[in-house]
Amino acid sequence: MKVRYVVSQIDWAKSDRAYPYLRRTPRATPVADFKTFEAAEFDRRRREEQARAGVNPFYFGGESLFYQTDFAAPYLHDWLMDAAIEPPENPKAHGDWVAWWDRCAHTWSAAQLEHAWAAMHKVRFFEITEAHPERKAYVVVEVNWTWQDEPTLYADHEGGNVVRAYRSKAKADAECARLNRERQQQPRHAGYSSFTREWRGDGTDHRHTFMEETVFFEVVEIEMGDAE
Repeated sequence: MKVRYVVSQIDWAKSDRAYPYLRRTPRATPVADFKTFEAAEFDRRRREEQARAGVNPFYFGGESLFYQTDFAAPYLHDWLMDAAIEPPENPKAHGDWVAWWDRCAHTWSAAQLEHAWAAMHKVRFFEITEAHPERKAYVVVEVNWTWQDEPTLYADHEGGNVVRAYRSKAKADAECARLNRERQQQPRHAGYSSFTREWRGDGTDHRHTFMEETVFFEVVEIEMGDAE
């Protein structure tokens, strides 16, 4: 059985546009695949390092150290001191950790940054999964569009509703295209004709579209489990 090792980008998104923290969604986008785990791990580490540049890990997950690390505050304090990184003095709230990183991280060496990030066990941007090409399924999913008190609907980062699964990617793509054409020809969807979809979790890359160009259905590739 041929196994491929797939490097995928983890999706982080804002659950509320007024809430500064990003949460991890179930979605992961494949970006590369390899014959060996070693090659995949080398690629994942390279991408992870690039993704961390200029990023504050304390904005990910939620307003507590629990969301970023497995270390309690005293252990995180000691971990940082091991690399001669001065932790925030008597942090009273999670916001103190956020402000400390913003204020100090740019002064650390590359080795210190790597050491600090190593403690952020729960903030990762890429992962490796095994793929078995002969066990693939292709699922047509309807995107969930939600109202957020604005004159446009926003795409839900949690995925969508399963319409139908296929063993053939060509058949799934054809059905997806047909459903999109039918929906795009309608004057409105759920009473709206304007739609916004974020393509990066930090909200800096988003697109506004109208009915005729909006993606309402998409194909998601999944791996089927072993048959009983």
